[in-house]
Amino acid sequence: MKQEKIFLEKNFIAGILATGFGSAMLLTTGMSRGLYPAVIFSLLTIFGMLTSISSIRKPTGSIVEKVSKREIFLILSLFINPVFAKFIGFYVAGFLEISIISLIIAPQRDRNSVMKILGFALAATLATYLIFTVGLRIRCPRGALLLF
Repeated sequence: MKQEKIFLEKNFIAGILATGFGSAMLLTTGMSRGLYPAVIFSLLTIFGMLTSISSIRKPTGSIVEKVSKREIFLILSLFINPVFAKFIGFYVAGFLEISIISLIIAPQRDRNSVMKILGFALAATLATYLIFTVGLRIRCPRGALLLF
């Protein structure tokens, strides 16, 4: 008996996003940063393609879930730091990334929760700055828009 195949939209979109993110990072930073980032971004691109291809036809009975707006925003937010770090600086982009991801996954978004999330993002960014820039003296992108 022939088994009917179905399309898994969520897996397909996740595969396309992983392929796009891996390819973009490979082409913009991965090749110039050494072998390790190039291998990681290449694997992400390959696994993304495999996920997209395998999701096109799955056996009947596979769980089909709708893609939520939250999930799309979560994946798109991963582009903030690598793309915007050159323009607004590594730490400002990191603060925005931590804040946005935390707001997306937060179960509630009342004033108190948002203030806690922003406080956590600020503390994490400050700790990162103190560890990497002050302590280890690693130069991070300052951004073209920042004058200091």
